[in-house]
Amino acid sequence: MRKAPRPLVDVLRSDQNKLRSLRRHASFLQQTQAAVDAGLPAAARGHVRVADCNDQRLLLLVDSGSWATRLRFEQDAIRRSVAARLKRGIPDLEIRIRPSTVEAISGNRRPRHMSDAARQLVTACATYVDNPALTRALRRLAAAGRDKS
Repeated sequence: MRKAPRPLVDVLRSDQNKLRSLRRHASFLQQTQAAVDAGLPAAARGHVRVADCNDQRLLLLVDSGSWATRLRFEQDAIRRSVAARLKRGIPDLEIRIRPSTVEAISGNRRPRHMSDAARQLVTACATYVDNPALTRALRRLAAAGRDKS
């Protein structure tokens, strides 16, 4: 036998401690992001996001490998700067690469072009492949990126 759905107000009241904790953690992550942004070179600010911060580590996500490499060279200085701004110890700074999902959603894609020689080579390869799905994919690849003139 199913229970009747509870009104949203009751759910929010009963989970008040969880929501308060979640709000507090979100606020802390915003403060941490501001501290990280203040400690970064100006050019890097749009490429770095705070993913997590706890007593053991600060986890930063960067949108490319080149930014990850740059920040790894300066991670001790960044860690000290953020720790001073937050007034708490940060024993470890971890940097991971995670491409931005905003670009994928917004559709800001560069047009891809294939030379005629490459297109002919991919088409020729498609004729010798035994897998029909792969053959179709290769033909789509060869047809993609053509100028519409």
